[in-house]
Amino acid sequence: MDAKDDTAVPGDGESDLSFAAPKFAGVVRDFTSMLLDLASSANACEAQDRIRLLERLTATIAAVQASEAVALHAHRGAEDTVNEVPASKRGTYAGHEVAYANNTAPASGRRFLSTAHALVDDLPHTFAALARGDIPQSRARTVAERTAGLTHEQRVRIDDELKDRLTHTGNRRLSREVRALAYEARVDDDPAYEWESSNVAVADRHVSFADLEDGMARVSAVLPMIEGIAVVDHLRQSALSRIADGEAEGRDEKQLMADLFVERLTGQGAAGDVPVEVAVVMEAESLFSDGRVPAWLPGYGPLPAKTAREFLAASDAQTFLRRVFTSPTTGQLVGMDSKSRKFTGQLRKMVIFRDDVCRSPGCDAPIKHVDHAQSVADGGPTEWENASGLCAACNYAKEKAGWKHEATPGTLTVTTPTGERYRADTPPLVTKLRAHGRSTPSNRDGPPKRPGGEVPTVEVVPIRPDSVDAKAPSTVESPSTVESVSTVESPSTVESVYRELILRDTG
Repeated sequence: MDAKDDTAVPGDGESDLSFAAPKFAGVVRDFTSMLLDLASSANACEAQDRIRLLERLTATIAAVQASEAVALHAHRGAEDTVNEVPASKRGTYAGHEVAYANNTAPASGRRFLSTAHALVDDLPHTFAALARGDIPQSRARTVAERTAGLTHEQRVRIDDELKDRLTHTGNRRLSREVRALAYEARVDDDPAYEWESSNVAVADRHVSFADLEDGMARVSAVLPMIEGIAVVDHLRQSALSRIADGEAEGRDEKQLMADLFVERLTGQGAAGDVPVEVAVVMEAESLFSDGRVPAWLPGYGPLPAKTAREFLAASDAQTFLRRVFTSPTTGQLVGMDSKSRKFTGQLRKMVIFRDDVCRSPGCDAPIKHVDHAQSVADGGPTEWENASGLCAACNYAKEKAGWKHEATPGTLTVTTPTGERYRADTPPLVTKLRAHGRSTPSNRDGPPKRPGGEVPTVEVVPIRPDSVDAKAPSTVESPSTVESVSTVESPSTVESVYRELILRDTG
């Protein structure tokens, strides 16, 4: 490729490919014309192939564009150095030039340049996957943005940890995993961050108001995550209860939640006695001691270990502990069976914990249905191995002619009507850094293992005090078994509290 004259400036702000290298400009024009002159696809298979290939091409172009943005910044920095511009101001406006080239606002150009630097300089595996067309641009941007503020070394560690999950993890789930890994990396390198970030975040809680069109308004609250989940879940369950009792009066779930929100805050109506359950999944080390692997709220994402410990220790709600076990190699939840035609009770809960979000490849919408991968009509059993947590849209699509789901606890393979096969791997129950054989900060050997090698993880379930009929789950282990989760020689304050709870709830 011919060298570009960096001193050339297009006149009147107009886009002109003649200022690019002539050969490159000619290739772009010819390729663009070829794409625009294509006739429509002859059949569904050809259309699907074109969509897939064009998406991969879009990703590759995005990678090249990111690389060129970094190169532009470097060129401007070198010119400023020659012109003796102070170091702090060299290349300052390269982001504006990127914005003009992309026909976007300067702020967008600066963000684009920042993301480009992250991908090119700090996230080699993510950048390579984008360049190959294996992941969409949005997924690469998610990793870059969620690791903003980290050091180069921390970003490299997280990038290495995610390299095998990038191609089949949806953006929402990926965002949660990167948040968890970023938090752990920060705390691992600076233990004081856990205290400082927790205090700063909680201190920023607030309620805001915005007026909208047509006499409407938006009332928003920024709350600690567990409290926010409890608020939304209580409103949702109250709304569903009214619908079930025939008291909806023509209102749908969302409308009822909005009305109940007003009633609860203003006292215009009586609150129903609806039990609310918030499940928190934690490694035993993080619950009973000073472990730093974040807790995980199924369906919502990571919660700092310190925040979870303080919430659980201070809560007046009834709290139950239940051990669940994960694979020591994959971190996936260990299975269980059921003889029912429907996935209910603890089996349904375990599937939701395992899949976290819709497990269809590339989809990370909230789970609405727990259903059979192989239908009962086709001989599919109601068992852990044949269960899938899916959003409503993916579950309904599965029933259409030509679609096929094949599941194991570790994978789901979807075959489309054109014969294309897409695979998604089950994520670990709790997202944590496993690369480089890093040990825990306390230098202990970690939580105990069962004879088969599974690692115990603790599900902590606080239930609202007004749940009068709340009882300890029937699957809670005996006191001696549950207490074996802890490996702390001198019980911490949190451990002492939970030993009392275990004894209380198991008799």
